[in-house]
Amino acid sequence: MDGPRRLLIRMEVPLGLRRPMFYRWLPIGRDNGIRQCRDGYELLLWLDAKSVQWASKVLEEDIPNHVNLTVHRIYAEITTAMDDFELLSYMARRDFSRPYTKDEEPLVERYEVHGREVFSILRDGVNRLLTFIRVEKGQY
Repeated sequence: MDGPRRLLIRMEVPLGLRRPMFYRWLPIGRDNGIRQCRDGYELLLWLDAKSVQWASKVLEEDIPNHVNLTVHRIYAEITTAMDDFELLSYMARRDFSRPYTKDEEPLVERYEVHGREVFSILRDGVNRLLTFIRVEKGQY
């Protein structure tokens, strides 16, 4: 195989019971998303109209005219280049319905390290976005 492969991980991040309330500003769409790069990982966070509570009653173009919109999820994409083709192949075929075998142990360890790195940038990025929303944009 030639060079590293791009790995794209897509997630929806539920915001739990104490969801943030937005006041006339939302990073709607991937083009308006918040980007963060760290240690070879690129994180993109954004919302869409479905992320907003009462989305069926609020059109995307009307969001700037509304106050106190509750957001219940953030979309996330994490992209990285990987040259560990053995791990990429294992990630694609891992069967979680059974315990891993002794032979898979080194791959499981690398998979776990990778998962911790992905979770770390996701957690830090979401926390940073929520802090930005509360402090800079005056949201609560």
